[in-house]
Amino acid sequence: MFILFKNRISGQLHLWQLVLCLLMFACTKSIELPFPNPQPLLVVNTLFSSDSTWKIHISSTSNLADTSFILPAVAHARIQLYENDSLIGSPQYAGNGNYRLDHYPVVGSTYRIKVEAAGFPSVEAVDSLPAHAINPGGTWFTDTAIPLVDEFGTAFTSFLMDVHFEDVPNEQNFYHVAIAMRDSCVCYFPSEDTTVVDPFNDRLWILETQIDEPFSDPNSKKANSVLLQDISFQNDEKHISFYMDTTTIFYAHFFPFPRKDSVDRDYYSTWVFSASTPRKYIRVYADVRSISETLYLYESSYFRQGFGTADPFYEFGNVYSNIKNGLGVFAGFQRQLVEIYSD
Repeated sequence: MFILFKNRISGQLHLWQLVLCLLMFACTKSIELPFPNPQPLLVVNTLFSSDSTWKIHISSTSNLADTSFILPAVAHARIQLYENDSLIGSPQYAGNGNYRLDHYPVVGSTYRIKVEAAGFPSVEAVDSLPAHAINPGGTWFTDTAIPLVDEFGTAFTSFLMDVHFEDVPNEQNFYHVAIAMRDSCVCYFPSEDTTVVDPFNDRLWILETQIDEPFSDPNSKKANSVLLQDISFQNDEKHISFYMDTTTIFYAHFFPFPRKDSVDRDYYSTWVFSASTPRKYIRVYADVRSISETLYLYESSYFRQGFGTADPFYEFGNVYSNIKNGLGVFAGFQRQLVEIYSD
């Protein structure tokens, strides 16, 4: 019995030695595969609203072998813009793929864009401008911090914010809602004659919060925004609960420090603005946007791309585009910022 077992082991060892020899000395053969080189397409990106004139960006798709993250700008495009089928103008080139037209979109109007450029198929797209959400507002309940647990099982405390608005009546509507912060901090570090001013001074930031809504990120308990259809609250008022980590309001800005000792002071991990880094003010806003169905489809498909990054079995889909014969998005939206906290 022992001899039989020993011989079986010896045979298995010889087999593995043979396999290793084959792997070490096996020949390889390179096979050239045909590399697809499809016709380049125009990429049109325009988000328009009633409080801004037209800003249009035109670029093109690139070769699959191109590892650049920036699409090539198209400088000589011919653009025609229509409002309710009437030509309103031809946007003019302003550099870096950007085109401008001094005209303000009107709520309820339908807009069509047509773009032609040498070497590309002509493209066009249609969308309309939705109305603003009605009576947007918000309340920050700062009296009591609420205990929560994140996706890693770590306990943290948060502030509750209620954001609300009324649905535009008698039509199907879509919304994008988030919490934004404007932090006007002038940060400096004491030295003989050196003052460092925050280059992000007075910028608007979208905050990461926990949201009790189905179309925030299902793979995380935190997200930057939520997309909504008015199916469940048509012609009614909508309330959304946002939970913000109590340390979020004290986030330091990440920017290059010219002096090494400022980094040595552990500025990133304290989350506190001391007397050495005075802040002029901080303001928190309910960021309520009414968006067209086109923009809803685009953003929801874009969000789904991010949802699947942590799931190896996730089935990714293409990001939605309404550009006929091209790529990108041409869509209308309205944005309202309502202050819900300031100090």
